Amino acid sequence: MIQYEPIDKKAHNNQKAAAGLICLHVGMGGCVISLVGSMMHFIYQWSGCSPVAAVFCAVNESVYEHAKIMLFPILFWWCLAASITTDVVDAVNAATYAVYAALGLLLLGNSISESFETLAYDISLFVICIFFGQCVALLALTYRHSSCIPLFFLLLIVGMLFTFTFATPHWAYLFEEHRNKTYGLPANCSALPFGRFK
Repeated sequence: MIQYEPIDKKAHNNQKAAAGLICLHVGMGGCVISLVGSMMHFIYQWSGCSPVAAVFCAVNESVYEHAKIMLFPILFWWCLAASITTDVVDAVNAATYAVYAALGLLLLGNSISESFETLAYDISLFVICIFFGQCVALLALTYRHSSCIPLFFLLLIVGMLFTFTFATPHWAYLFEEHRNKTYGLPANCSALPFGRFK
């Protein structure tokens, strides 16, 4: 005869509450990241082309600059999670998976849309990438795996984000401003129309 272990209802309820809290954090994070990232599209121009704003915000319409306004809010969101939780390693791992998943989907989505471009598609892709990254982060939190490798890749992408705005590689797919075929910071900040880069 098989002996069954009684279910510890208190532990089960604690696990359900923790899972609900994590899902809330991921969903709320997707909304906050989407709003903050959308605002970061315009902050560089609003700041009068401040070099500090250039590090974190979009300075042109290249794929890289759109990745930047998506990835920095994801990093800040998960740094906030790390600051309020005791498990910093899990938060760092979740941030890394969220960043790379969102970036991968953004690159895929942009390669699909090379022949057409609409504002609705760009905004939808931006939001979908963020929520996809958050879902992957949720999986990383669910199936915990402690390692230094995600931290290395997180530092690698942060280094890239801080460097490539000012020392922009001439790789057309990722870094070229597709409207005027330029790279990096605009030559004249005052020529930028409100809310749109040229």
